[in-house]
Amino acid sequence: MGDHTAEAPAARDRATGRKGWRAVAALLLAVVAASSLLIRLPAAFRGMDDQAKKNAGTDAPHRILAAADSLDIDNDFVTAAPSVLPPDASYAVLLPPSPEVAASSYGIGQITLDGLPGFLQYLLLPRRQVPPDQAQYVLCYACDTDPWDHRTSWLWKNDHAVAIGKVNR
Repeated sequence: MGDHTAEAPAARDRATGRKGWRAVAALLLAVVAASSLLIRLPAAFRGMDDQAKKNAGTDAPHRILAAADSLDIDNDFVTAAPSVLPPDASYAVLLPPSPEVAASSYGIGQITLDGLPGFLQYLLLPRRQVPPDQAQYVLCYACDTDPWDHRTSWLWKNDHAVAIGKVNR
């Protein structure tokens, strides 16, 4: 019995010593992280300020084209769509039949397919995006125009399989 009582305080001392080192290590890690943050923070703020100044110096059309470029949307199309569609128009966005066709035939990536309808919805406000059967205009982004040719007057086209048409009612 005497042996067990002598070992217990030594074991407690070792456990307490390990906890103390862990606390010191955690504190040291927190000091290093805080120091790193304080050292890098001013440069990060300067970088954001520089970018904000650059953005403020850019006019609206260039900002819109920069957004379109981030989604790899054809710039001619972005420029033409607001000028072709009247402000009270309804329109539908028509895309290629599949992502595979978009990529292999037209070099259009998934990010463009995913982002195009939302981007156009923002770009073309107050115009309304509607289902194709309700649209006054169709914005064909490498779509199959065959089903639309007999009932659409194509108002604008480019060499990249992009077209804007008015649906004849």
